[in-house]
Amino acid sequence: MEAGTETERKIGVIRSWNERGFGIVLVTHKERYFCHITQFDRATPPEVGEKVRFDVKPPRKPGELPQAINVTPIEIELPSTSALAGMESNTAEELVSR
Repeated sequence: MEAGTETERKIGVIRSWNERGFGIVLVTHKERYFCHITQFDRATPPEVGEKVRFDVKPPRKPGELPQAINVTPIEIELPSTSALAGMESNTAEELVSR
């Protein structure tokens, strides 16, 4: 995070991505964030549909989208088969939040 700025952590999905390294992260159908490849913690571009966690930076100019910064992919660690045997059905969101 940048010193002196307040950001909040969000979870979203890569909605679109182009070969120049620009994309859109979608949180809800109305909540969208601009993103650039330099904000990822890896050199490979993200895939459309990939779930990510990120900080928010306000838009630089009126009319622009806020920016997704410090973007990291969310890797879901699935429980073992024996642990699943006693569990109720869970959504992916519930598994990620554990």
